[in-house]
Amino acid sequence: MLVLMSQLALALSNDTASKKYCYYVTDYVCGENGQTYQNGCIASMAGVNYNQGRCPITTSDDVPLNIWFSIALILGAIYWMAYGDKH
Repeated sequence: MLVLMSQLALALSNDTASKKYCYYVTDYVCGENGQTYQNGCIASMAGVNYNQGRCPITTSDDVPLNIWFSIALILGAIYWMAYGDKH
């Protein structure tokens, strides 16, 4: 939060004439670079074209991240059933 406030203060102090700052509004957009931005203003400030909505979350192997979470949950349950509180 402190970093966000200091970045906003720096942007305001350095460039108040052209008002190059964004409000803290959450309305996710997906940049053409595959990165999700908090809102269109921030994406525009980064020089990225965007579409409404979050970008798809994937791993490097292009497997959806929720599948990896499911696998981790299953493996955790198996470990707990096998070892429980025996440590």
